[in-house]
Amino acid sequence: MSKKNNVNRVLTVGLSLLGIVLIVVFLMALFSPYGNQEGRDVKLVESKILINAPVEKIFAYLGDSDNASEWSVFVDHISPLNSHEVSDGTPGSIRRCFVKKDEKGKSWDEEILAVDLNKRRLLSCFNYRKFALTAGVLNTEQLYEETKDGHCLLSLTLFFPQEKTSLLKHLKMYYAAYQVSYLFEENLKNIKKFNEKGNQ
Repeated sequence: MSKKNNVNRVLTVGLSLLGIVLIVVFLMALFSPYGNQEGRDVKLVESKILINAPVEKIFAYLGDSDNASEWSVFVDHISPLNSHEVSDGTPGSIRRCFVKKDEKGKSWDEEILAVDLNKRRLLSCFNYRKFALTAGVLNTEQLYEETKDGHCLLSLTLFFPQEKTSLLKHLKMYYAAYQVSYLFEENLKNIKKFNEKGNQ
């Protein structure tokens, strides 16, 4: 086989692999839970659940970091870092999220940026440790909507706080959104379960 034929074969295989990669990336982005949502001006991951409990109860429940060990399927516990200065669950409070009980594995920090009583909490996620893949600082929301029958429609979101975000970070989010969406949905199921006790 001539040297020219070998080069042509390598180029053909290389272009074929590149084509497959591009198709996979396109499909991953196309079907990803991360994207544009109606009424929002940023791309985000969002999951919702209807809870048969008052908004006030759910708002207070998620504002208490100790409850995370009960409802989270990913985090073992959350430790407030400045509770001697700022009340847990209020603007300015900072907490560390630990995936493992011994606190030696993955962790990250969260700061509560804004609170609209019984309606919304906005948090910043940063300082990731021991994650194989990260996309920088992210914002997450807890959105509380009271239904006509007095129940709570709870939404969890995750998005980039910057107006301009690099293509690489968006690609990471398209990929990570599959796991994020799954975790959101499982967490919401637990929040619903533990807060509907006694309301049936």
